[in-house]
Amino acid sequence: MEKEEFLESGLLEVYIMGLSNTEEAALVERMLEKYPELYDEKNAIELTLEDAAFANPIEPNPALFGKISNQIFQKENTSQEPKQESKLLVSPNRKGSYWNPLSMAASIGLVVCLSAIFYLYQQNKELHTASTLAKVEEVFLKGQVEELQKAQVQSSNFTNSIGQVGTRQIVLVSTQQKASKAIVFWNPENHKVWLVNAELPELPKDKQYQLWGIVGGKPTDAGVFDANPNASIAIELKSISKPQAFAVTIENRGGSASPTLSTLCLQASL
Repeated sequence: MEKEEFLESGLLEVYIMGLSNTEEAALVERMLEKYPELYDEKNAIELTLEDAAFANPIEPNPALFGKISNQIFQKENTSQEPKQESKLLVSPNRKGSYWNPLSMAASIGLVVCLSAIFYLYQQNKELHTASTLAKVEEVFLKGQVEELQKAQVQSSNFTNSIGQVGTRQIVLVSTQQKASKAIVFWNPENHKVWLVNAELPELPKDKQYQLWGIVGGKPTDAGVFDANPNASIAIELKSISKPQAFAVTIENRGGSASPTLSTLCLQASL
């Protein structure tokens, strides 16, 4: 990915907000390493978001603020001697100053000029902040739309698949004391495998569930998946030809070439 394409993608804004997934975060870090000048853009976005946060502050509790102030600032000791009152001494020989119209006009002009510069600066800063926040919101909403579209396509494919003649439903039950299960839909004609993730506990981030098809007495990798609290979403995994059984183990993220039998948690025979 080129630098211009990367900046237009909005991945940098998502990364700064902490919303990027593992792959997106890795891509952003590679781009920052490849193009060090992108750090300037990153810092500018962070400052913009920080300014937006300061522009909408949350007022502290007045009672708490007063309590903290009393602890920090102690009352003055009344036993101390009163301070000497300073007096302004004016020399009797000093002549009075005269009002200079040109100096006054120059001062007013300077104040007006500085005020105009400050106003334009604030306007430009607000526009930049609004533009950055709008871009962040656009990227976030775009991601949500893409996820919904992906889920809709996946749901349609699942419905068509299980509607085909011969599709079998296999319920995988727990091999442990913990109550858990998952449902596999397998079609003997096209060998497609769909899994409906139901009642499976979430795993640490470095772990994933892996489905195995037992073919000819040997385990065959059918793909990895994460626990999904929305049990209605089906996941299409790898196709399996003529399995005698299905099983699920817990493996390191990304899957394993062979199952770890000590982590076997679900199984079912056909």
